[in-house]
Amino acid sequence: MPRDKLVEQFMPVGEEADPKTANVNYSRIIDQIKEIKKKYYPELKVDIDSSGAGITLYKSPVPVLKDDVRYALISSGLGM
Repeated sequence: MPRDKLVEQFMPVGEEADPKTANVNYSRIIDQIKEIKKKYYPELKVDIDSSGAGITLYKSPVPVLKDDVRYALISSGLGM
């Protein structure tokens, strides 16, 4: 995902905002990704481009075990 698209989606800045704001927002997004990987999802496969161009996400193991009732999606009978 390119840097500009990450900022646009997760921490957009106005057209007339200081250009440095996008840099700050990108840095915050990267910090959040690192925190998610460290604290909550160590199996996350992500490559953060060292030049600041963006990130690459790879298929990662699913953290929810099959048939784990803690994450059951209750949708039966909805809309009836």
